Amino acid sequence: MKRLFQKIRYFNADWKNHLVGFIVTLAGILIALQLQDWQETKKEKERIRIAMEAIKLELQANKETLQVGAEVYNEMKKVSKLVFNYYKNDSLLLVPVGYLDSLKTKNGELFSDFKIVKKTPTHDVVKWSVSLNFFPPKLYFDNWEALKLSGLLHLMPHDRLTNLMRVYGELNRNYSGIGQDELLLFIRNHPLTNLNYVKEYSQMTGALGYEYESKLHIIEPTCREIEKY
Repeated sequence: MKRLFQKIRYFNADWKNHLVGFIVTLAGILIALQLQDWQETKKEKERIRIAMEAIKLELQANKETLQVGAEVYNEMKKVSKLVFNYYKNDSLLLVPVGYLDSLKTKNGELFSDFKIVKKTPTHDVVKWSVSLNFFPPKLYFDNWEALKLSGLLHLMPHDRLTNLMRVYGELNRNYSGIGQDELLLFIRNHPLTNLNYVKEYSQMTGALGYEYESKLHIIEPTCREIEKY
């Protein structure tokens, strides 16, 4: 009987040792798994941070592009307005004395193609042409497309993802129905020394200018918000 009790005590002690060892091992495994999850989460957050930095740069570039585009089209409206208001024939304008000089002072080289060929006491006779040596700026979508292919979208907060999808959808939308390639083709095929061509061009650039300004209003709040990400 004495030997039986000794065996039971030995078994109980051995069982407790095994239990303690099991608990320690299990705790180690759980800690390792949590550490691995933490590291994976940290890596995912870093990937999202890098992706959002790229998106921020792309949206900023698009914002600047929209600003330039709106400025270009608004400047062309100024040129068209001068032609419409003081048109004499397909090569000459009759402009109040000093008015062209004041426009050139305020607008740099915008009116450099307009030359005064004759002066009268009340008017300047101006030889006019519209030289368009610019290409309509294009928007960027590469970083957004890369983000969509990265597998990170499902890890982003819903409100942030919804906002980005809305903004890029609007940026890709054609409000005016006029393509930039269509505008360039018109410029190449229609010499802007004719009042009707200038008028048509003015309508096209006006529509594009409105589109750029509308997109600019959409993108600006997002550019400010993304600084918080």
